Amino acid sequence: MSNLEANELKLTQRVEQLKEVAFIAANQLQAMEAEQSARDTEVAGLRQQLIEMEASSDDRADLGRLHRHLIRLQVLSLALSLADRPSFSHCDTKANICGLKCAIRRHGNSEKWNKWKEKTELEISEATAVRRLATAQTHAGRLEATALRLERRLDDADAEMVRQRQRARLKGRRLRETIDAS
Repeated sequence: MSNLEANELKLTQRVEQLKEVAFIAANQLQAMEAEQSARDTEVAGLRQQLIEMEASSDDRADLGRLHRHLIRLQVLSLALSLADRPSFSHCDTKANICGLKCAIRRHGNSEKWNKWKEKTELEISEATAVRRLATAQTHAGRLEATALRLERRLDDADAEMVRQRQRARLKGRRLRETIDAS
């Protein structure tokens, strides 16, 4: 009987410990949810501020919209290049590009648009230059590796030629000695 009471006492203590752990975990979960809610609110506020800042003038609003549109197109083209999935429609991309070209024609005379366009072209040409530099460095590395392999081959061929000359001299000496001895 006392054994059962001791087991019951141990089990009730274990239940109390587990209740405390559950209570602490629930409090931590609530704190994390509150923190996530605060982050979500902050992100929404920052997005709203960005939209308001872009909408402060018509030019900025148009540029902001075009910039977001370009970003979406870049992400879409990246997704198309990374994974050829039939779910992506090339027609949608072409339509978006046509819409972008129309917007460019509309804002072609704007000074801010021209500055933004030049900046974007410079960024694109800079990215192209960086990509070409990386390609050239890779190619140079390959050429260096090939040159090292060829140098090793040449050294091996030279060493083999020296060994063959020594063998030929030794063989010639033995033949002369054999001829002289007879």
